[in-house]
Amino acid sequence: MDEFAIARALHVIAVVMWIGSVSFTTFIILPVLRRGADAGESTCTFEQIEARVARQAKYTTQITGLTGLYMLYVLDAWQRLLDPAYWWVHAMIFIYVVFTVVIFILEPLLLHKWFEKQAHSDPKRVLGLIFRAHIVLITLSFVTIAAAVIGVHG
Repeated sequence: MDEFAIARALHVIAVVMWIGSVSFTTFIILPVLRRGADAGESTCTFEQIEARVARQAKYTTQITGLTGLYMLYVLDAWQRLLDPAYWWVHAMIFIYVVFTVVIFILEPLLLHKWFEKQAHSDPKRVLGLIFRAHIVLITLSFVTIAAAVIGVHG
């Protein structure tokens, strides 16, 4: 097994862990918490869960980015960034950048404080907003994954 195969395997494992955790949060955790009787307790529970998910996502997004960059380098595939037929490569980079900005910049600097403030004033509303944001992110992620699989193997 060569280094490229290892990089691809690590890339896929990291994407599965990263997007899988977003999917689990979106389709399992948030709906359960939104239906909970005590919205204040639900927002507290969400914060605890999201902290663990974010910690894992910090590692998996960076593994995804580094292995993706490595594969572009090894394949000398930089020209794909200029070819519209490889739009799915741009989509992968876009999703990576969005999540990286959210996880490393927006969350610690803005979103955490915003969430705490909103959770105290209207916890049901804030869980609904977070759910809708997760739906957008997971939809974009699923489209990107499908396009990448078809682009690479189709």
